[in-house]
This record gives sequence, C-alpha cells and structure tokens, in this order.
Amino acid sequence: MSIEVRSLKRDIDRYQDRLTNYQLELDSLSNDPALFVISKDSANLARYLGRIRVIALEIAPITLKLAERINGVHELQNKINLELARLESDMEEILYYQNRLSNRTIGRNFVNIWVPSKFERPMNEILYFSFVKAKLLYFYYLRAHLGKLFFFFLGTLIVVIYVHVLRRKINDENVIQASLLLHRPLLSGLTIALCVMQFIFPTPPFVFTITILTIASIFLSLVFRPAITGYWMKVWLSILTLFIFAGLDNLVLQPSRLERWLILVIATLACLVGLLALCHKKRRDEIKERWILFPIAFMVFLEFASIILNLFGRFNLSKVLLVAGLTNAVVFILFLWVIRLVNEGLQLASSVYQKQERRLFYINYNRVGKRAPAFFYAVLIVGWFVLFGRNFYEFRFLADPLRDFLETGHRLGNYQFSVNNLLVFLFIMVCATCFQRLFPISQQIPNGRKRKGQLRTNFDWEAGFYSFGSRLS
Repeated sequence: MSIEVRSLKRDIDRYQDRLTNYQLELDSLSNDPALFVISKDSANLARYLGRIRVIALEIAPITLKLAERINGVHELQNKINLELARLESDMEEILYYQNRLSNRTIGRNFVNIWVPSKFERPMNEILYFSFVKAKLLYFYYLRAHLGKLFFFFLGTLIVVIYVHVLRRKINDENVIQASLLLHRPLLSGLTIALCVMQFIFPTPPFVFTITILTIASIFLSLVFRPAITGYWMKVWLSILTLFIFAGLDNLVLQPSRLERWLILVIATLACLVGLLALCHKKRRDEIKERWILFPIAFMVFLEFASIILNLFGRFNLSKVLLVAGLTNAVVFILFLWVIRLVNEGLQLASSVYQKQERRLFYINYNRVGKRAPAFFYAVLIVGWFVLFGRNFYEFRFLADPLRDFLETGHRLGNYQFSVNNLLVFLFIMVCATCFQRLFPISQQIPNGRKRKGQLRTNFDWEAGFYSFGSRLS
C-alpha cells in the first residue's frame, strides 16, 4: 500500500508542477511589455483597449479555476503526506515486532508436544484469517507491481515463442520426440520462463513464491516424465507433494496443536523419502546429475532438525526449517532441469542457426557442448540461495542493502537514474532484439529490384523493433 501511495504522490506532484507552470505562464504574459505598447491614434487605442477588455474577461474564469485547482491540489498533497507518514510509522512498528519475533525464533514457544495444551483457538477461525491475509497479500502486491507483471508476461511470451519457432525450424520428427524441450514446447517454455522471470519481483510474499514454484514444478513433472525412471518420478512427486503441504501450512497464521502434529508428520515423511533416495545405491547410479543428491541430503538434515525442535516446543524455528528443507530440494531440482532444458535449446539452435549472420542472440552455438556451461550452474546456485534464504528473516540483512543499491537514484549532470532503471532498459532492448531475431524477414531473393525493396522493408522492421524498445524503455 505504501508503494501505491508513493506512486499516487508522485502523480499529484507532477500534476501540481504542471498547474504551477500554467500559472507562471499566465503571469508572465500579463506582465509582457508588448501589452503596454500603446498607439498614438485614438481610434486604434480604443479598439486595442476593447480587445484587452475582452481578453481579460475570457482569461479571468480560467485564472480563478486554475487558482482553485492549485489550492485543491495542495490540500490533497497534505492528505497524501499525512497518509504516507502514517503508513511509514506503521511499517516501522511492523519491522520492530518482526525484529522481536526474529530474536525469539530460537527460544521455546510452546510446551513439549506430548504435554496437553491449555487453550486452542477454533481451527475454522485460524484458517479464515489466514485465507484473508493471503488474499490481501496477493491483491496489494500485484497491484503495486503491475509494470513488473507486464514484463513477467512479456518475458514468458518471448521464451514460449522462441521454443515454438525452434520446433518449427527442426523438421526431423525423431529429434523432436527425443528432445525434452521440443516434445512439449509450451510446458517447457513456461517452466523456463516461470523459473527465470520470478526474480524480477522484489521481496515477494511467500504465497506468491510458492504459487510460482508449484506451477513450474507441475509443468516440469509433465516435461521430464519420459526421461526418468518410475522410481525417481515417485521420489520427485513425493517431495513435491510434501512441499505443497508444507507451503500451505506456512500460510497458517496462528499455531495450534493440530498444526504441530501436521508439521511433525510432514517432516517425518520428508526424512523417509530422502533416506530412501540416498540409501538405495542401485537407484543412485541411474542419476546422471549427482548434484541432486546434495539438496536431498540437506533436506533430510533440516527435516530431522525440524522434528527435534518441534517435539521440544521450538515451533517457529521448526516450521522455518520444515519449509526451508523442502524448498531447498524442490528449487534445486527444478533449476537443474531448467538448465538442462536451456542447454538443450542451445544445442538444437546450433543445428539451425549455422551461418554467422543468422546466429540468434549472437551466441556461438557451435561451442555449446552436451554439458551446460559452468556459468549456468553458478546462476543455479545463486537462484537457489535467494529462494532458500527468503525463508529466514536474517536474509533481509543481506537483501535490503542490495535492493537499496539498485533503487537509489544517482545523478550525472542533469540526468537522474538508478541501477534498477538501467537494468530495465537493457532488458527491454534485449526483448526488442529477441522479437527482431525470432521473426527473421530477410530472405535470399534473386531479383535485384525485389531484393532492394526487401532490404528496405527489413530495415524498416528492424528500426521499428528498436524504436519500440527504446520508447518503451
């Protein structure tokens, strides 16, 4: 809400500046020396004074309305400033209580789980307030980031179109059926886009993050179903199901004895699934990417710690570790397969865009190997760390200074900019380049006159793409 109020305040300030400029222009015109150049001819002087009188009568209502509007805008600015100050005060109070809760995370919150509880709020009330809070978070967060939501859908559209264009250019049906990326192009493109584009949203609420991860994981399950054995598919679906239940439980506001038992059951099942995946040596040999075993082992450790803490009344930390452990496994596996899909797309593109002048995005596809580059794995680790760290309040001490650095305005002469604005500008220009490359118009035409006209058309199209991107930026 504070973001929306600040945006409204900027709009009101700009509107007030426009009205003030109009007032200054009217004042400067009324004091223009040219108005006081009087003719010596009495007839011309009479006509001139008559015209001045008519102009004064026409301008007087405009001047009065302009003054009333400026006064009204000043009153509205005062109300907005008071509301913004009230919101900032409330935010400071919320941060204060969050810090207090964070400092008490390790401490005991309840009695041991086998000790009877003295008071329990009705479960329907707890679920009702939790649902209302989640709905309000969704509504206000998306409303405050409509621009980023537009770029989210734009980036998703670009990725899906790229995969479909690549599939059309490959005529070999055997290659299409053997390719995970091209076998289900829509689901593959959506999976890649959801995993990548979610990072344009700053400090998203948990309900938003779990929605993106759940949808992407379901799409990925449909994409890699032909590529893995039934055993590992069952392991993945078990982890994903427990992750969804843990995420839904994390949306519950007030703890209860029923929730503590639910957390205990979910953590125990997660430990069992992880141990079965790690201890089955024959099944481990079926995995090509041994990296998957590390997040599963880490999940087992965190879930075991969650069980112990929950038994002895450390509810808050137990709940955090429950969600963090399953998030760690789901995100790592999800990103690892996304890297495989991206690398497969680069390999397929190397067989399509062979000529130097037709290389898509200026990537040297011929140097792409069967294994993803190390840069992709570095991006995987960074993305995993961000999504895993968001489960802990202490992560803000690292994320907030970085966000301030990106959003703080810098001045260079008469120009004011921020690092975030520069990144948005580069992203939009890359999108314009993507559209221009995805719809190649230049063709080899024998006729010279036709070729000249075609080159002019190509230039107009390319200029149009980049002009649109620069204007949008």
